[in-house]
Amino acid sequence: MLVQQTRSESPAPPENSSTKNAATTAGRTFALGWPAGLLLAATSLIFVAHVASRWQQDIAAADLLVVNVDGRFDIDTDRHRDWLAACDWISKHTPRDSMWFTPRYQQTFKWYAGRAEVVCWKDVPQDNASVLEWYRRIQDTSLRRDEYGQLRDWHTQELLELSDRYGFEYILFDRAFQQAPPLLEILYPIETENPSFAICRIRK
Repeated sequence: MLVQQTRSESPAPPENSSTKNAATTAGRTFALGWPAGLLLAATSLIFVAHVASRWQQDIAAADLLVVNVDGRFDIDTDRHRDWLAACDWISKHTPRDSMWFTPRYQQTFKWYAGRAEVVCWKDVPQDNASVLEWYRRIQDTSLRRDEYGQLRDWHTQELLELSDRYGFEYILFDRAFQQAPPLLEILYPIETENPSFAICRIRK
C-alpha cells in the first residue's frame, strides 16, 4: 500500500493590518499617479512651449494689425521692420510738433515716431463732443472707394482738402493701399528702401 506523502507548507505569517493598509494605499497611489503624472508632464510641456514662444516673439501685440493688414496689393517684405524703419526716420528727420495723416488701422505711430496724428482709432475720447469729433475724423480719413465699392488710391486734391481742414503737413502712406504716388513732395524712402511705407509732404 502506497502512502502518498504531501509536502508540508509552513503557515503564512499573519498579515499585519498596517502592512495591508500600506500596500493598499501604494496600489491606489500607483493607479492614480500614472495618469496624473502624464497630465502633469503634458501641462509642463505646454507651459514650457508657451514661455518659449513668448520669449521668441519679436512683434508687439499692438503691431500685429500693421503686420497682418489685408491690403490691395501683396508686397513680399517684412512689414514690421518697414513700419519701425519709417517711424524711426520720422522721429529723426521731421519737426517734433508736426501733425501727421497716418494709416487708419495702426495704433503705435505715436509710440515710435513721437508725433501727433489727425486721428487714431484706438484713442477714443470720453466726452460726447470729443467722441463726435473723433468719429468725424475717422470717417474723413477712411480709405476711399470707387463707384464699384472697391478701395482706390487717394487723389491729391482730396489730401489737400483734408490738410486744410485738419492742419497736417505730412502723410505716411501704406503702399499696400496706395499704388500711385500723389502729386506731392516725396520725402521717404529716397536713400533707403522701404517696400511698405512712404512719406509725402504738403508744403504750406
